[in-house]
Amino acid sequence: GSMAGKVGGKRKMGIAKRQAARFLGAVANDLPVGLVVYGHKGNNKESGKVESCGSYEWAHRVGASRGRIGKSIKAVKPTGGTPLAGVLDYLKIELATLPKKKTKDGKGNSVPVVYMVSDGKETCGGDPVAAAKALHDSGVKAIVNVVGFDVDAETRAQLKEISDAGGGQFSRQKTPR
Repeated sequence: GSMAGKVGGKRKMGIAKRQAARFLGAVANDLPVGLVVYGHKGNNKESGKVESCGSYEWAHRVGASRGRIGKSIKAVKPTGGTPLAGVLDYLKIELATLPKKKTKDGKGNSVPVVYMVSDGKETCGGDPVAAAKALHDSGVKAIVNVVGFDVDAETRAQLKEISDAGGGQFSRQKTPR
């Protein structure tokens, strides 16, 4: 729900959608991508918290067309809480079901890379740092990168811990683009 707020006179969700579309356009065409959404059901009130905190699902599984993913990015609405641990736990299970893809040099399997975009810290009682570590240390070996969007120092610290535990990088988006 916080993504419905504004920064620099622009809606956070609109800025985040533009960034996600840019990212999608920058990923090499031969790399399969998917889109998982989270905290998109329920509401920002106590009455919708359970539903919101339990909402994470594929909008498009890995390998979907870039056009379909782009349309879904445009359609996402800011709704509820921020179940960071829940979505990382979900990805640990889901990514393990994907077929292993050999690297171009044939020497190993490619590693899934997760880009998590958030404007807030965990609000659903989970431990996203432990979940990121578990995902990275699992057989999936996913790398968890985090983009913190218009976050305060406390939230930035948690999001950086998540990326560190997930073997990834943290970056922050501070100003509207």
